[in-house]
Amino acid sequence: MRWFLGTVVGTTLGHILAVALTAVAADALFAVTTSVNRTVRLVVVVIIGAVDGGSIALGQWFALRAEVPRLAPVRWILLSALAGAAGWGVASTSAHLQSVNPHAGVTPSEALVAGMVVGLMLGIAQGSTLRRALGRPLPWVSANAAGFAAGLTASAWLERTLALPSSLPALVGGPVTGFVVAALTGAVLVLLGRVGGRR
Repeated sequence: MRWFLGTVVGTTLGHILAVALTAVAADALFAVTTSVNRTVRLVVVVIIGAVDGGSIALGQWFALRAEVPRLAPVRWILLSALAGAAGWGVASTSAHLQSVNPHAGVTPSEALVAGMVVGLMLGIAQGSTLRRALGRPLPWVSANAAGFAAGLTASAWLERTLALPSSLPALVGGPVTGFVVAALTGAVLVLLGRVGGRR
């Protein structure tokens, strides 16, 4: 239960902060020329990715600290933030995302690609930190890649189907993505005996 709560809250917080940063960045993007706009847009997406990854990791750390006492919070959060930045940076170019906020205004197919990339990056970063606890990082990496791909795709589909205003995807997409990621990564933790099982 703590894992679900921590992951969902962290993911939702990341989505909300993305909306706030997007609002701040809108003025800067409006003020620059078109040639500079793409660079500024990428920088904003990378910053949002770092905040997103760090927020998710913070929520997860609160849930994991009792189960994995050796988990260093600074390393866990910092690596997740760097992975989020790298993941969204790569995803924004590979999926050709047009929105400054990578959580809003994307198609389900763009969200699928972005989710796989971001989840893969986060999974690798966190898996390296959890290596001692999990033993095998591959299930963790796979669960993150699948979780973010499915979660972000579902969020994008809901946003388009419900025609949500620009501020609402964070409140809908955050919990949806967080729930899917928490379910898959939580299953890995249970199977490997880190949560609710043997240690």
